[in-house]
Amino acid sequence: KFQINTANYPGCSLFLEAVYRAGVGGTQTVRTLSMELYDLTGGTIVTNSTISGTEQAGSSPGAYPRLRGTTNFLSNLGTGNRDCVLRYKSDSANFVDLYEGRLIIQY
Repeated sequence: KFQINTANYPGCSLFLEAVYRAGVGGTQTVRTLSMELYDLTGGTIVTNSTISGTEQAGSSPGAYPRLRGTTNFLSNLGTGNRDCVLRYKSDSANFVDLYEGRLIIQY
């Protein structure tokens, strides 16, 4: 859980980023990781914050995929202090691993 006030970030862009693994390659089925920013203050998912991916391994051994959103969702957060959490899930009963979830603030 964290708190953000968009007035403190004029002229920036906000994106979510995940370092994850959507299962293990080989014989296992492909699954999808979905992650979103949830605004606890407003009780809603922040529009355009959702990211999703299906990669099971990184480009080199021991590396994990990095997924970053492409749509700036700053204007979709309400005004004032907003309490937020990152929520993630798998599209099936199979596991996904989220190693890092980040809010990217880009100027």
